[in-house]
Amino acid sequence: MPSVTISEEDLVFLKDLAHELRTQNNRATATPIYYVVRKKKRIVGLVPGLGDDTVFVDSQDDYTEYKSEQEALASYIKDGLTPEEAQKRFDDICEEYGVLETHEEENFFLTHKGFMEHMRLNAHNYPGKQDGDNGFVDSPECHSFVKHAFRNPEIRKLVEVVLRLGGEKT
Repeated sequence: MPSVTISEEDLVFLKDLAHELRTQNNRATATPIYYVVRKKKRIVGLVPGLGDDTVFVDSQDDYTEYKSEQEALASYIKDGLTPEEAQKRFDDICEEYGVLETHEEENFFLTHKGFMEHMRLNAHNYPGKQDGDNGFVDSPECHSFVKHAFRNPEIRKLVEVVLRLGGEKT
């Protein structure tokens, strides 16, 4: 059998990762699991076939794409509406076409610890709140979400190898 040489630092990493994988809360989800950042997303003026990362607003029966409600309001004001008129127009569009609140997921973490470290360093890029020295706290706008790598043989094998190299039984 071939042998593999790894540094002491890599071995410590594998052991720590194996420990986290083995002991973290699986949130009642089958293994292998992974974590994603789940953010709330609001789509306004939704019509069939539209609705990725954009707020769609009817502008004189033409659909115009805006990245946010603020961008749409600024456009209406630039076109001559007062802030109050712009907000009323936007609210009317919401009422006429509806508002879809959904979630989008991004990033990928093998452990909750990895998710929390990412949020400690990057929470300023996500909606939600920070709790002083404790770092990121899940909120309705942005939170950790566990997913099951359903029938994904690559992820299952990767986790098994990490556990084995990290000194844990699989």
